[in-house]
Amino acid sequence: MACKCQNCGEQYKVDLIIPDKLWNKIKPENKPEDAGLLCGSCIMKRIEKTSDHDCWLLTKESIMDFNEYQEKTGFTDIGKYAQNHMDPPWLYYVLGIGGETGELLEKIKKLFRDHKGEVTEERIEEIKKEMGDCLWYHARLAEWLGFTLNDVAEENITKLLDRKERNKIHGDGDER
Repeated sequence: MACKCQNCGEQYKVDLIIPDKLWNKIKPENKPEDAGLLCGSCIMKRIEKTSDHDCWLLTKESIMDFNEYQEKTGFTDIGKYAQNHMDPPWLYYVLGIGGETGELLEKIKKLFRDHKGEVTEERIEEIKKEMGDCLWYHARLAEWLGFTLNDVAEENITKLLDRKERNKIHGDGDER
């Protein structure tokens, strides 16, 4: 599925993860808060227009698509081996998603219980690490089931943009 670039209007597939620090330097101006989808060509043009050295470093070192991430998770995956004695074998990843989601929820619970909801850089980093662990298990499960995280991201954003266009973001059920 394709998305429409909010800068040039061309159709494109969603496949880039842009770090917030970089995105804040190149995002479209005078657009609604939830706007921001750009094709790869418009992203690169905006990066080329900036003379900010940090922007170039972020571009070179930080942009990773979901497929690359998913491939790299395979190098650290010990769950795919038979010694885990799980049947079906992908159960390891499902249980990991549950466990890591629980740890993420614990961090957020303690943020409110122990710190009255005060968000600090340190707490954000803790939450980000747990989100990364959740993402790892999602990537491995997707690999085992034969699809990519790019597939998931594309289908999800297409579904949500369609719902938004039809004013159906709110409500219940997958088929709204």
